[in-house]
Amino acid sequence: MKIIVCGDSFCSADTSHPGTHFSELLQFNEHLVINLARGGISNTGIAFQMQEAIKFDPDVVIFSTTFSSLTLPTGKQPFKKQRRLKNF
Repeated sequence: MKIIVCGDSFCSADTSHPGTHFSELLQFNEHLVINLARGGISNTGIAFQMQEAIKFDPDVVIFSTTFSSLTLPTGKQPFKKQRRLKNF
């Protein structure tokens, strides 16, 4: 069985503690686990991970979304220079 893992830091394995992450523990018998998850990635990045995952023709895709606290103005309120967002 081919399993692909997509997501943010919660789904990426910790290299300082090998063999302890759930994605590593799934690798038993004939299971192949490919972990595409990366720490600090956005939901858009996770969507790209899932797009890549499809190319592997997986049996199972495990994914987790992330939370983004970034909010952008809708046009009702102007940008303020102290926010340091320019040409966004």
